[in-house]
Parts: sequence; structure tokens; C-alpha cells
Amino acid sequence: MCGILGWQSPGPIDRPLFEAALDQMSHRGPDDRGSWYTPTDGNRGELALGHRRLSILDLSPRGHQPMTSHDGRRTMTYNGEVFNFHDVRRDLQALGHRFTSDSDTEVMLEAWLAWGPDCLHRFNGMFAFGMWDESAKALHLVRDRVGVKPLYWTEGPWGLAFASEVKSLLAIPGVPRRLNERRLAHFLNFLWVPGPETLFEGIHKLEPGHRLVRQHGRTEISRWWDVPSTEDHAKSESAWIDELRGLMDDSVRLRLVSDVPVGAFLSGGVDSSAILAAMRRHTKGELIAYAVGFRGQDQRYEFAPDDMTYARMVAAQTPGLDFHEIIVEPDVAELLPKIVWHMDEPVADAAAISTYLICRASREKATVMLSGVGAEEVFGGYRRHHAVGLAEDYLRWPGLLRRGVKTLSDALPGSAPGPGLALRRNLQKFTASAELPYSHRYFGYCGYYTSAELRAVVAPNLPTEDVLIEHEHRLAEAGPRDPLNRLLYVDLKTFLPCLNLTYSDKASMAASTEVRVPVLDYRIVELAATMPPELKVKGSRQKWVFKQAVAPWVPEAVVKRPKTGFGGPTRSWVKNDLREMVDDLLSESTLKKRGLLNPAEVRRLIDEDRSGRRDHAYRIWTFMTLELWLRTFIDRTDSSAPLGGA
Repeated sequence: MCGILGWQSPGPIDRPLFEAALDQMSHRGPDDRGSWYTPTDGNRGELALGHRRLSILDLSPRGHQPMTSHDGRRTMTYNGEVFNFHDVRRDLQALGHRFTSDSDTEVMLEAWLAWGPDCLHRFNGMFAFGMWDESAKALHLVRDRVGVKPLYWTEGPWGLAFASEVKSLLAIPGVPRRLNERRLAHFLNFLWVPGPETLFEGIHKLEPGHRLVRQHGRTEISRWWDVPSTEDHAKSESAWIDELRGLMDDSVRLRLVSDVPVGAFLSGGVDSSAILAAMRRHTKGELIAYAVGFRGQDQRYEFAPDDMTYARMVAAQTPGLDFHEIIVEPDVAELLPKIVWHMDEPVADAAAISTYLICRASREKATVMLSGVGAEEVFGGYRRHHAVGLAEDYLRWPGLLRRGVKTLSDALPGSAPGPGLALRRNLQKFTASAELPYSHRYFGYCGYYTSAELRAVVAPNLPTEDVLIEHEHRLAEAGPRDPLNRLLYVDLKTFLPCLNLTYSDKASMAASTEVRVPVLDYRIVELAATMPPELKVKGSRQKWVFKQAVAPWVPEAVVKRPKTGFGGPTRSWVKNDLREMVDDLLSESTLKKRGLLNPAEVRRLIDEDRSGRRDHAYRIWTFMTLELWLRTFIDRTDSSAPLGGA
């Protein structure tokens, strides 16, 4: 993994400024740096490509980037890994290509020479790159199939610029530091902004499976990959299970390719446990695994059982394992501004803090870590995937009975610790959206507000009406799939890349650690897209086919344990560790001056949460993240360091 930056300017480039912008991503690549410049537009303009390197493959200087092809026609700056590059290299050697390094970057350049853009379909990996084609005078930007690696871009009088992180783009003269007010309601509702826009006005995400070409002053974006659109109902259950098991095993094998130590995150869930088991089969010698837990007083407010119990169970049954437990006791008030800076596109999820802390600890032993991210989105593992179908049964109840359940649900305390905490919260979320149309019911489970609640909290001059527009667009793109598979398609295009993969990348890179995600091997994602939905959610059993596939590898108790999400003790932190910060960042005077939120409504939500009447912790965390983000990136003219210089 690395940090990349590029700038195609209509005039000469201020080289010291470009180098300084590149170095704002030094955490992404502490091992090496490089830059490359060339005239463009008939020598009127200039192009710069920059690279910060985290050395993973071919640690020698031969892997230095930006890298130019042997024929001198193409130069690339690239972030990520192509795990099957040895196979692609052999195919190219059979065609007569010769290589001078052991890096996947050289293989990608030669593959483009041999097959053009079609070479992308041969790559099994996670990648985002910019490549200048001198002969065609074209700049190509490409992002991997599911968006494991980020790529942002902006275009205006300054030309076109792209980067792994927005903070480097903001250092380019002319790029505006403005809040995208049209997407504020999206951020509040989802905790993140659906692509292709961001909360920065004029700065975009290149969407997963897309590529951008800028040539002769024109910029065009096209899709180069998508999941299959048809389901296969002819295959037997056992055939699906066997095929998936084989692909999971091979995916882990591929992701062990590295010239530095590789470890694994072990949550004690079925995903991470299966990955560790496959690693054991393909690794000689000692394995490295890390698990994260929280203080007992923080767990009181969370309804997930302690992951550490299951992680220890799996660790005890894995021979040759160097297992490390981390109990998270951070100074959250000090750490949150740093995480907001590293995210740069705001993501209001405490999982970013947990990810950063476990990566910082694991960096002492391993530069690369394998993670189970993606299984829920691909195989239907979230509660909402079951709830959206369960609501169909609920709607058959008499109206009087449903109104009674809703009244009871609304009367239950939402955030007081104690028995029944999970039931209370889930029941309130369920009844709030159960009677909506099917798709809006699902979007209601994904969000944190009803339309009326969102209108009440956002300033009256700001829009809230189109908050579902990107989700509805993705639903239309999903085509004539089964309803559950259509919703999983929406998750694959929104929730997965814009939330989970974003914080996974940014928080791990903050600790100069590469995270690989075996479940998101494109072969597995494509296979899952063609599966009948009943293999994913089978009655009340979620991720059924995945669990069946890996059941021979992991303890039965792990396969049968309830679903728990990876995150942080948000509720405890908001109520306790961050109490003073909440009152400071969200004071009436601050909110009035900012003019984005309704101060009275924000105060009401805080008071309700503290009283235990309602659970508003994630809303409050989002308000704090927003204010810190504004202070870090919008209010300041220099965002080269976090607030306070941490």
C-alpha cells in the first residue's frame, strides 16, 4: 500500500508545493518517495506524478515509483497489490516480455502494453493508480472492482488532480475548501457520504470498478467491472458450498504473497477465524494474530458479547500462533481529532479508532494484516438483511397489534445499560421503518433518521429531500434480481466502499499497515452475486452458505455465535470520556455560528441520550465528527497536520 498524487496543470507546476502535498501522505508510505514531471498540452502545461511507498513486494530500489515502462511510453503511480501478478507475469513472458524487477507495478505496465485496458480483468487485487500514456497524451485513473483502495479527484481551473487522500488535493492552489451542503444530510443520515460525491464541494470519489480518462482536454468516466446480473438456480447447495470453500482457500493463499511479515485480525467471528485457519494451511512456521477488546465498563452499553472470549477459543485451537490481545483504553478526546484528520473524508464510525489502535499495535510484528471485512455485505450478514424480510410477516399482523408494539417500543428506554439492551434498540429501529415500502424500509434500517427527524436537525435553508438519491440509483442499476440480492448490490456499491473500506484503509494507513480482505476476492463476489438469496439468508440464519463453506475450519461455537459488529464503545465514550468535548463542540454558540444544525434539536438529542430515554450516541458522534472536520479542513488554510498538531 502506498499514497499516490497526480496533477495535470494547464501551466507550470510549483514543484516544492507538489512535493509538500505528497508528503502530507507520508504515513501511507514511510519507506520511499518519488516524483516524476513531464510537459503536456504542447509544452504549455505540466504533469506531475508522486508516490509514497510502503514496501511490500520487491523491497529493492527496483520497485521505486513512479515507474516508467520499458518502451518509455507509460508512467504509473500505483497504490495496492495485484496478488496474482506472478501468473500474469508468466503469461507476459510467454508473449516475449522481459522484466527487471520482482514488483507487480512492472507487470501492470507490461500488461497494459500487451492488452490495453482489458488487462484490468486479469488482475486479482486491490488497486488505485494513475498512468500517463505519452504516445496518446492521455491520463488514466483506475480503481479496483469493489473499492478496497481509495481514489479522489478534482477538476477545475487548476487542471485535474487525483490522490489517495483529499488532504493532498487541498494543498493544490485553487482547489476549494468548501462544505458540500447538498450532501450534509447524507452524511448525518448514514455517517458517510455515498459516492461519487464527498462532503468536500468539487472533490469526487472515483467509484469502484470505474476508470477516468483525460485526453485532449476532455474527461470521461466509464465502468470497467460489475457483478453478474443473473442468478443461477440450477446448482445444488453442496456444489455452491464446495465452490465457495475452494475460492476462500485460494483467496487467502494469494493474499499471503509478500516480502514482509503477514498477520491476521482475529475477532472470534466466523470470517476472521476462517481466514486464520486457511492461513495456517498455507503458512510454514509461526502465525501472527491480534484481537481487540474493550474495558468492562464500556461494554455495558454495547449489546455485542465480548469478542475476546471467542478469539481466545480460536487461538487456542490454532497451532503455532503468536496471539496478542489488545484492551482498548485510549484517550479518545485526544485521539478523535487525529482520526478525523486521517479520514479526511469524514466517516463517523468509532471502528476507525479501533482499527487504528490494533494496526498500530500489530505493526510491531507485521506490516500486512488480513481482515474479514466484506462478508456481511456479500452474503447478507447484517440484521437489516433479515429484518427487511421479517417485516413482511409483521405487516400481516392486525393493525391494532402493530400499533401496540410500536407504542411499547417507543416507550422503552433506549440507552440505559442492562438486560434487554439489544432487544430495545433493535425493536425501536425495526418498528420505525417496518411499514415503509420494501426498499425504503431497508434504507430506513441503514440510516439514523426518519425524514421528519432529519428535517428537524438540519438548518431550514439546507436540503434534506434527496438523501436516498444515490441508494435509489444503485437499486435501479441492480436490475431484475431477487429483492435481497438487489439490496446486497446496493450495499456493495455504497455501504461497503464508502464506510467499511474507507475507514479500513485510512485507519490502517495511519499506522503504515496494509490490510488485505480475502472475502472480497472478485471471484467470490461474482459467485455470491449469482447465488439464490435463500442460500444467504435461510430463515433466520444469515450468511448461511458462507458459514457452511468454512464450518470444517472453525469451532462450532464460532459458527453458531450471534452476529456482532466490529466497532468501538461509542455509547460509553459519548456518555463518559467525551462528555466535555460534546458540550464544547456542540455548544449553542458554536452551532449558531456554524449555521448548519438546529441548536435546540441537537441539545434535545444530547439530553435524551444522557437521561437514558433514547439512544442517540451515533448521532452525537456524527455531530462531533462534523465540527472537528470543519475545523480541520474548511476553517484552516493549512491542513497538513491534525488539530493541535497531534
